[in-house]
Amino acid sequence: YNLDFTNFDNWEDRFLNGVSFGYFVADGFLVGLALDLGGINLNNDTITSITTNTIMKSSKFDLGATPKIRYYIETGRGNAMFFESSFGIGMENNIISNEYSNGDFNELKTNSFGSTIGLGVGWSIFSFNSREIFSIEPMFGFNINSRTTNAVNTIYNDALKQTNIDDRTDKLNSMGAYFKLKLAFYLGRHFWSH
Repeated sequence: YNLDFTNFDNWEDRFLNGVSFGYFVADGFLVGLALDLGGINLNNDTITSITTNTIMKSSKFDLGATPKIRYYIETGRGNAMFFESSFGIGMENNIISNEYSNGDFNELKTNSFGSTIGLGVGWSIFSFNSREIFSIEPMFGFNINSRTTNAVNTIYNDALKQTNIDDRTDKLNSMGAYFKLKLAFYLGRHFWSH
C-alpha cells in the first residue's frame, strides 16, 4: 500500500489509499481486493480571501474497489513469481464553489465513474530473514481503462439576476503499461500448504 509520511492532517489519506488484502483459497491461488479510500472529505473546506472578497468552498468523495486473482509459482528459496488479473471500478465526486462579496456565485460539480481491466506479472521477493512474512513485490502490467465524466458549471450574476448552466459529459478510453513496487505481509499459510 501507499503511505504518505508527510500528511498528518487526514488519517484516511495516509492509511487507506491503495490498501489491498487477500486470502489463499487453494494452493497458489489468492483472491483479493484493493481499496482506494483516500479521497473521502465530505466536509466543506472553506478558504476566505480578503484581497478579492471571495469565499471558496470545496468537497470531494473518491471511492474505488478492485477485485483481483493471483496465481503463484514458487521459484526457490521461498520466493515466488505470480500472475494477476483484476477488474476495478471507481467513482469520484467533486464540488468547488466561489461566493463573491457583490453577490455573484459560481459552482463546478464533477462526477466521474470509471473501470479498469488489468493483467500483470510480478515477483514476491522475501528478504531480511523475514521467514516468508515480509516481501518486496515489483510488478509489470497492462491496463485497459474507461472513464465517463459529467461536469456542471453554474454561474450566477447578481447584477443581472441571471444564471447560466453549462452541462457537459466526456468519455475517455485508454490503455497502457505500468510498473508498481509493493510491500506485502503474508500471515499464516501462503503459496502452498506446508
